[in-house]
Amino acid sequence: MRRVVLAAAVVAALSVSASVATVVVSAPAWAGSAVTCKKLQGSATGAYKFHLKKCTPPNTETTLTGRGTDLTTVGGPTTDTWKWNGGATTIVSLTVVPTAGICSAGYTGYTDTGTVTGGSSTYTQTNDTVSMLVCKKSATPYKDELRLAAASTASL
Repeated sequence: MRRVVLAAAVVAALSVSASVATVVVSAPAWAGSAVTCKKLQGSATGAYKFHLKKCTPPNTETTLTGRGTDLTTVGGPTTDTWKWNGGATTIVSLTVVPTAGICSAGYTGYTDTGTVTGGSSTYTQTNDTVSMLVCKKSATPYKDELRLAAASTASL
């Protein structure tokens, strides 16, 4: 009888371990990214730029700048060089798809995904995943203003 109870306990323990392993394996693709930024501001009009700010982990390079149109031009992949405030660069390959329901009224939503393909920054590494939910103001005033979707962060 004790052997049956012991065997049942071993099977239960292995089942719990397998469930935990499944949870770890099914983490989002961008979970391994080293950098997250809490704020996006800028414009998607012409030559205007965007700024990703409040980036962590703590580093001297805390603001990233690039072409705003790259965050809302559907299609891709598009390759762009983004510059950190310290002068280093991060080169990204980005694909943009329209995404309904992620932004408040008056904004158009986009899901931006891609990879870091190079650059001089030690803050990002080649093959880091890039992911962000972008909202673009649809009407005046401040048409084409950019921001992150509510409660989201940019990961790279």
